Amino acid sequence: KLVSSTSLGETYVAVYERPVKGSWISMILLWMFASLLVSGASYRVTYNDRQAIRTAFSTNSPSTNREELDGLISGIEEEGSLIEKTDRDDDTEEVELDLSSVIGFFLISSVALVCLFFIVSKYPHTTIIIFILLFGFGSIHSMSIFFTRPFVRMILPRHISMGTYVLPKKVADCFGSDNRQVTVESVLGVSFAVFMVIAWFVFRHQDAWVWALQDILSISVTCAFLLNIRIPTLRLATYLLVSFFFYDIFMTFITPVFFGGKSVMMEVATAGRATQKAVELTCERTLSEKLPMLFLIPRFDYFGGFSMLGLGDVFLPGLFIVYCLRVDYLKMKIFQRENPDQTFNRSQFLLSHRYYIPVCIAYSMGFIAVLLANKYEITINGVQGQPALLYLVPFTLGTFHFLAYRNKDLATLWNISLASLDPEEFEEDTEEGDDHETV
Repeated sequence: KLVSSTSLGETYVAVYERPVKGSWISMILLWMFASLLVSGASYRVTYNDRQAIRTAFSTNSPSTNREELDGLISGIEEEGSLIEKTDRDDDTEEVELDLSSVIGFFLISSVALVCLFFIVSKYPHTTIIIFILLFGFGSIHSMSIFFTRPFVRMILPRHISMGTYVLPKKVADCFGSDNRQVTVESVLGVSFAVFMVIAWFVFRHQDAWVWALQDILSISVTCAFLLNIRIPTLRLATYLLVSFFFYDIFMTFITPVFFGGKSVMMEVATAGRATQKAVELTCERTLSEKLPMLFLIPRFDYFGGFSMLGLGDVFLPGLFIVYCLRVDYLKMKIFQRENPDQTFNRSQFLLSHRYYIPVCIAYSMGFIAVLLANKYEITINGVQGQPALLYLVPFTLGTFHFLAYRNKDLATLWNISLASLDPEEFEEDTEEGDDHETV
């Protein structure tokens, strides 16, 4: 704003600061997105565990009403062995973490991030393109499992979607078939997933809408990780989250001390920004590329751009929340075995989530702390950004430890794996022991 006074012969210049509007809207959307994503993805990938609860109630509780039970456990009706197999996630291989894998995961993540920092500093766009291609290929399978194949099942009649065809062995392998038979559902589901990944790659610079497609791909990849990796004990969960709590703080806030004022985490997360430079008499400009392992939420202020959320900020707490759900389902199963005539209604089933619901609320509160810290620039070494696990880990892990101590579950969950506590596993081991004694 320029103000001139001819009578005094002086000119005054006042800098006008444009008000930032819409930033709170973006923060609320990011908070809602993260909270719903971590709770919804964790709930989705424990489908098989809920099916086990359904089976336990239907086989051991004769007084349980089938209609009432269907209201408790989400899922679709069993309509033949083929339908049941395709609706479940049994064909995925679950990996249980142990201490060596937690240590290895931590060390590999640390070394890989530092190496990536040096690589993107020299070849930023080439590195991002390689990651985009790898992310695209890797997301096809998870996209088909969690989005496109369920969509095909929803829009096509059962007798059509479950129709089988015999294809050459190498072609059938592309659709996840162990033999040469593939279903219409799998063919259309994988084909739609490939189409969506190609569309995302071709139109990745269309910021107006392609962010939604990237978020869908990232959600499917997150669900795939949560489905295939399991935490057996509270001790390992604590080791994992606490180690990455310090990892996130060091890589975000402390690394500027060792790398010339640059935060390793922020440099890698924001790599691929648009650049331009003068070469002789021409100007060379490169388009902006975004690291694909991010969730993007548009900003609604005049700055534009996106608010970013790393997959690790959802994946690591999500692993722990899946563990919380499995603890809740295990307690339901044990309760049902001890009270075979007991029935559950909807509210009782909801209230039986003694750990899942409080920890999800704790995650949501922790994410509010992340946003407030970022809004009011609570930082170290001038880093513009927040290590989200600095807030999420104490909120989620602390809440679970408090509840487990109050419920007198802490010592048991700390030392014994959930598989060992499962009454079905215990009965199978007992039966095998009896057989050996009989022999």
